Amino acid sequence: MLLEAGGEDLTPEEREAAARPIHAGQYWKLWDAFHVAQRLWANEVALIDNRSRDKTNKKSLGNRTAALRNWFNGLSTSRLDEAKKAAAKWNLEGAPDKDKMLMYVLFAAFKGLLINFLPSYRKKNLRNRTVEFIEAMRRTMGVHCVVLEGYKAPDGVKTL
Repeated sequence: MLLEAGGEDLTPEEREAAARPIHAGQYWKLWDAFHVAQRLWANEVALIDNRSRDKTNKKSLGNRTAALRNWFNGLSTSRLDEAKKAAAKWNLEGAPDKDKMLMYVLFAAFKGLLINFLPSYRKKNLRNRTVEFIEAMRRTMGVHCVVLEGYKAPDGVKTL
């Protein structure tokens, strides 16, 4: 997302609002300061990316990522704080309300298939995946939920 010319004159609140992701699918993973900074200062990132890109070599992606990391590590404290605050806000508020309902149906169907059809995966990762599921439900759809889970242990004992 490239901001219009003169985007440097925006206040932090205006810059955050303009860079905020609008699709619920962009909230699957938690936002961190690095990725938020790339959206907040997209014009600078595009310039750095163009300078570090070698169009003849497809393996130059690592150089591009390293250049972005160097740019991020060199950010001023105020810019870094702005990116961290925006990341915390995006993670807390989640996706816009209009996208939450559609994502609810898709997410529930996907997670239901994953948990029901992979018993070894379920046994090892049930607690972690459930916590992830609850947090993603809150972030992407604005749903607060409680999950009761149970599975049959190898010794035949049903466990909650």
